[in-house]
Amino acid sequence: MPGELIKKISTYTLGEFVSKGLSAILIPVYSYLLSPAQYADLALFNIVLALTSIVVGLGAGTALLRFYFTLDAAAFRTMVRSLLACLLTLGAILLGISSLQADALSQSLGGLSYLGCILPALFCGVLLGTFEQFVSALLRIREEAHAFAIMTMVSSTLKTGLIVAAVVWQTEVSSIAWATLAAIAIMSVYYLRYLGRFLGGETTLSRASLVAALGLSLPVVPHNLSHWILNLSDRYLLEHNVDAEELGLYAFAFSLTWLMAALYHALNNAFAPEYGHLVRDDAPGRDALVSTRIELHLMLTFVVFWGAYLLLSPAIMLIADSDYRASVSFVPWLVTGALCYGIYYPFANVVTVVVGRTRVLATASITGAVLQLTLNIWLIPRYGALAAATNVIVGYGVLAVGVIAYSMIKTGIRVSPRTVMQFALATAAVVAIYEATIDVPLAALVALRLTAIVVLSWPLYIWFRHRVTG
Repeated sequence: MPGELIKKISTYTLGEFVSKGLSAILIPVYSYLLSPAQYADLALFNIVLALTSIVVGLGAGTALLRFYFTLDAAAFRTMVRSLLACLLTLGAILLGISSLQADALSQSLGGLSYLGCILPALFCGVLLGTFEQFVSALLRIREEAHAFAIMTMVSSTLKTGLIVAAVVWQTEVSSIAWATLAAIAIMSVYYLRYLGRFLGGETTLSRASLVAALGLSLPVVPHNLSHWILNLSDRYLLEHNVDAEELGLYAFAFSLTWLMAALYHALNNAFAPEYGHLVRDDAPGRDALVSTRIELHLMLTFVVFWGAYLLLSPAIMLIADSDYRASVSFVPWLVTGALCYGIYYPFANVVTVVVGRTRVLATASITGAVLQLTLNIWLIPRYGALAAATNVIVGYGVLAVGVIAYSMIKTGIRVSPRTVMQFALATAAVVAIYEATIDVPLAALVALRLTAIVVLSWPLYIWFRHRVTG
């Protein structure tokens, strides 16, 4: 068991590392080719792309995760076909609206001139991206880790290559946007072939299956939207209260920090089917087994956090242009906010797979989003982008606490106080090491912090192996 789980985690991590690593390579490149103001425009395009993908996707991956382990194969394929037909219809409607109202939508998104001509193509890319969402979810829940890793690596390599070619041809944000959409269109050929093989030649649809799936997936939409809506609100408030340079520095730090999310996704991809198997098999002592999986998931989440907290700031000093080095002031706050997001994952799996309800995800995320937005409105005019960075902790902290409390109340599954104490003490040590080494020369700083991560993580790794074996 330990070898199998570690192998899955390693495979998913490799896929995410290569995928996000290629994206990370572009970040310092952008710092040399784009001004901070242009980088802010690029961040807006990525936010719009993510928002439309969430709306069209309707949280379908959550429904697939739950029902894959509770339906027979034929009924599950019928559900997939019904969901896919619904999402494609919605995407086609949005594509039509965007084609007719491109200029008005462009003005509402900041008046960026290039969005007016690219918006219909963007919605077309989102429509094709629907296939990616289904294939990605199916590969994960069917535990086809190698296929998932290869798909993500090929997709990222293609996207990165097209973007580099576009930037060489013309250093404009619109060129990067077109290259991103072209990569989605090319990869959709593979997604369609995979779905064709999985679904077979049947065309059966089921209204009952669609209603059941949407009942579980729709509450996830406001949960997913809240993250990106907050990004847009941050951008709007910062645009009107700080200069373009500070906004670009914040967007740069945010992009690097949330590479942590890629590792959290990799961990979740490996662990999510574990919860599904426990529910389907209904093994004796299931709650204890679920609790063990949660603790292992949390342990690896904290290791990622410790590494990012200690190493991301010196990484910026090493790879970024000097104009971007001031962005390190945002890193500790953004990394801590990302930790709250990572902590939420294992308990969200319990809520989705074990409990089979997702409304609490929407409730907790909306509550956190409203509180974060309120704090942003109050504090950003006074303290600028630093306030936006610190308020991220509040938004994702509320989300994590809400989901944890609900999962414990509904299932009675707990994390041992000893485990919580271990994580708290190690995190306190990491913060102390960070503060004590701020003024150390860069080379020595990296060596000291790497040593600290190994010293803190190695005992936890031994514990990890012991718990999985047990």
